[in-house]
Amino acid sequence: MNIFQQLEAAGLNAAAASLPGRVARMMSNGIECSAEDTLTMDERQTLLSIQCRMRLVKVSTQAELDEHGRLVNLLVQYTTESREWLLTQPLLRLHMMFEAVEATW
Repeated sequence: MNIFQQLEAAGLNAAAASLPGRVARMMSNGIECSAEDTLTMDERQTLLSIQCRMRLVKVSTQAELDEHGRLVNLLVQYTTESREWLLTQPLLRLHMMFEAVEATW
């Protein structure tokens, strides 16, 4: 996966969109660099943090990561399961658990 795809999957669309302009400015000043080289330290750390969290819960996009967190929060409220255990569960399982909870309403 290239850096643009990684940034977009992590929800950092603004950073992904600005990379070509950054690279072009560097090149126009005679500085050879890659798109990765133009990321700020903050963008790099944010990307790594989001990628780490996505790997832990085995999802591939920021939207899925947000959905995982939302379902964990809801299931903590409506079940007796612990947050720690729910955080280890895959997104599909959390969906099934929440559907079961909704069926009892």
